[in-house]
Amino acid sequence: MFGSILIIIDKHADSTCSTGRCCCFGKFSGTERKQVWPSSGWKAINYNDFTGISHDISIPVAANDYIYFIVNKKGSITADATVWDPTIRYTGL
Repeated sequence: MFGSILIIIDKHADSTCSTGRCCCFGKFSGTERKQVWPSSGWKAINYNDFTGISHDISIPVAANDYIYFIVNKKGSITADATVWDPTIRYTGL
């Protein structure tokens, strides 16, 4: 079965020190990995960016696909608190 999902995301820094963080998300379909956001590499979020990034992204999915989310250090891992609260909604066929 095929359909699509809507991923609604708000992510931002949650600390006032350190070097920030990098993030991305994507989809595995069978053995194929496809990064969805950003299209490649990492999106940096500075340590003092409390506004952050919000977006709605719709992507096609099939049975047994899965979505992954990664937050990584930008420089130092010390105090890199991050708020990342994705909502995933199945939007149908």
